[in-house]
Amino acid sequence: MISSEEVREAYEFFSQKSLEAPFLLIAFSGARASDLREMLESFNSKMLYEFQKGFARYFLYSNGRVLYVYAPTKVLEAAAEINPNTLTRIRYKKVAPRSLRLWFATLALRLGVPECAINYMQGRLSYLTTEEKRFLNIVSLCDRYYPAIAETIAQMIGMKL
Repeated sequence: MISSEEVREAYEFFSQKSLEAPFLLIAFSGARASDLREMLESFNSKMLYEFQKGFARYFLYSNGRVLYVYAPTKVLEAAAEINPNTLTRIRYKKVAPRSLRLWFATLALRLGVPECAINYMQGRLSYLTTEEKRFLNIVSLCDRYYPAIAETIAQMIGMKL
């Protein structure tokens, strides 16, 4: 697993290479690169919903799944300008989309975010129990916990939200 120091180092590297926006999208969302690629290929700002000042989710229907991509509002707004092919260029030492996804989940767990919320934010819908799918308002749970995750990530990489 990668460390927060390695993520910070990667952020500095990608900022110098004009790849800051795709890196931030991957790091802040914790979403699969394939889902992000699909989002970028058909980006529509009408699918963006700011649920709290500075934090938003993007509605995405991907491979028969309804999911939301969570990120700071300014990161999602910048996504409109990202070329989907740049996602494959996000590799620096051990930092890659898959390792960032694992880092995001581990960080969220350490912050006390319920596993069902992490699974939903990362598009792992098959991991949710029937009770979680039907009776728990999973989106409001994610909306509640996501700002703490994003603020912690921003602090760790030295970025101001």
